[in-house]
Amino acid sequence: MQKAYIQTFEGNPGVSTPVIREAYFILLTQAIKSIDITTPYFVPDTDIIVALKTAVARGVQVRLLVPRHVDQKIVGLASPTFYGELLEAGVRIYMYDKGLLHAKVMIIDGEIAEVGAANYDMRSFRLALRGV
Repeated sequence: MQKAYIQTFEGNPGVSTPVIREAYFILLTQAIKSIDITTPYFVPDTDIIVALKTAVARGVQVRLLVPRHVDQKIVGLASPTFYGELLEAGVRIYMYDKGLLHAKVMIIDGEIAEVGAANYDMRSFRLALRGV
């Protein structure tokens, strides 16, 4: 039987949770084989963009699954502005086209999974950092 370890983090806009953003960043910078991210709201900050691009430069396969149609108009306009830079760096971006995508999952090297409700966007990370 294989052992599995679980760590939980509380996170919501009313609770200061910088640990979630820090955990995301650490996972991205420590990946050695693959990074798979599924998120409905992809509006990353500069550190996350650099971490993704650097991972590709290290030979890590980076794949991003985002919705073609979003339920938040501003996010729908903002997210694509990051795609060109990431595609140029070698990130593979897939568009989900079969309805609403609301999953928030990150899998690192096929061994570490982050599953939850934390949005992968600057607004959520800033709220977590400020504790607003």
